[in-house]
Amino acid sequence: MDTALLLLENPLIKRRLAKKRRFWTHNINRSRERFGEFFHLYKSLQEDSERFYRYFRMKESTFSYILEKVEWRIKKQNSNFRKAISPIEKLALTLRFLATGLSYRALADSFRMGFSTVASIVKEVCTAIWEDLQPIHLGIPSEQDLLEISRHFYKKWNFPNCFGCIDGKHIRIRCPSNTGTSYYNYKQYFSIVLQAVADANCRFIFIDTGAFGKQSDGGIFRERALYQHLITGKLNIPADRNLPNSDTKLPYVLLGDEAYPLLNHLLKPYPRKNLDAQKTIFNYRLSRARRVVPSESLLQNGVF
Repeated sequence: MDTALLLLENPLIKRRLAKKRRFWTHNINRSRERFGEFFHLYKSLQEDSERFYRYFRMKESTFSYILEKVEWRIKKQNSNFRKAISPIEKLALTLRFLATGLSYRALADSFRMGFSTVASIVKEVCTAIWEDLQPIHLGIPSEQDLLEISRHFYKKWNFPNCFGCIDGKHIRIRCPSNTGTSYYNYKQYFSIVLQAVADANCRFIFIDTGAFGKQSDGGIFRERALYQHLITGKLNIPADRNLPNSDTKLPYVLLGDEAYPLLNHLLKPYPRKNLDAQKTIFNYRLSRARRVVPSESLLQNGVF
């Protein structure tokens, strides 16, 4: 029998074909430009910089910069059937999703769009932001960049020869099909792990996401490109330098917690047993510097 006929005999496909679409655009969504959240709020937010920042979690200048970079990629032409959603509205919707974590259903209702439209817009805009801005803002830092970061760490956090702090964050997800317990973490929910390195001003300089929730921070680290770059010398790490007011020469390092391995360019605290005064002070100073990359406990306690 022909393949097409076999497919048409499938009960699931039969039901889908039998189900007719009631509306091309729902009546509620047709009034998007009159009652949708974007058309009601955006111009008013532009007149109040504080509320604009609170709504999008960024300044208007940053919003405009992102729009300028990605507009060409997310712009669509109008058709004979309907008017295309503008790039600025797509970006506003996506940033609102990223800023609040609201569900697609809630955003669809407030922006007066279809559920599937919201889902496709968020994916489209996030892809455009990554592909256009990642090479500019998250490329491999130069040696001069790492030296500048280390100067800020010493000035702001009193930790010398440090070019970043590393930690992992579990992002809650629905369990993907046929994955068993791969994404089930020790906090007893399903997640993927975002592992990031932050500079002295809490800005990410390296990120890696998508690891299974059941994996430890140290296990994820050893499987990722950052580990290989560290041990093979591909990170433009500056040469060893004397500590301030000292003749002791030490390498530049990342700071991690107990879950990470101790490497030439990765420093972690002493084990929390039988610590003398000097080791206790060292652990405190290292922990203090690591506040730039929010840990699970700091996030849960509302510090960030």
